[in-house]
Amino acid sequence: MSITNGYCLLTDLKAALSITDANDDTSLSVIIESASRSIDNETGRRFWKSGSDETRFYTAKDAMKLQIDDLVSVTSIATDYGSRGYGYAWTSSMYDLWPFNAAYMADPEPYREIRVVPFQTTYTFPVGVAKGVKIIGLFGWPGVPRLVNQACIQQSLRWFTRLSTPLGSSSMSALGKQTMSIPELDPDVREMLSTFMRHR
Repeated sequence: MSITNGYCLLTDLKAALSITDANDDTSLSVIIESASRSIDNETGRRFWKSGSDETRFYTAKDAMKLQIDDLVSVTSIATDYGSRGYGYAWTSSMYDLWPFNAAYMADPEPYREIRVVPFQTTYTFPVGVAKGVKIIGLFGWPGVPRLVNQACIQQSLRWFTRLSTPLGSSSMSALGKQTMSIPELDPDVREMLSTFMRHR
């Protein structure tokens, strides 16, 4: 099976497991995709970009800057003051995408904010107007960060190993009491992802 928006390759995981045959390819692919979606849930964001333009709406809290979802590129920005007609079309000279150098970092990052260019336009964001800003563009991340890639491999390794202990790991206390532990995300994986957590 193919992996949809996975954060590591099947060959990455097989290399980590020293697997050379194709016997477990289907199971490994399911595990990689599941680990990837767990990373999405853990961080509150996705590390793949949309394949085509998406339209999203925002309610501005500040006239000069707007916090947005992770964004790779902008096709158009338009604002509205209540009619939902979005008749105020912005040109690229009217705004800056921030952080300014996001696309040029060692691990390219998305843009997370749009700021009005001072003295270049009379346009500002309509504060408090529900869905007052309409953005069309590619959302998500430009590429999978290396730490996210490693987190996906690590979590996938753990889950593949768990196939041999589907009920979790067990331990016996000195008093003979048996306890069962079924872990969620690996603690090391959580540590790798900590820098990517989105405040919700």
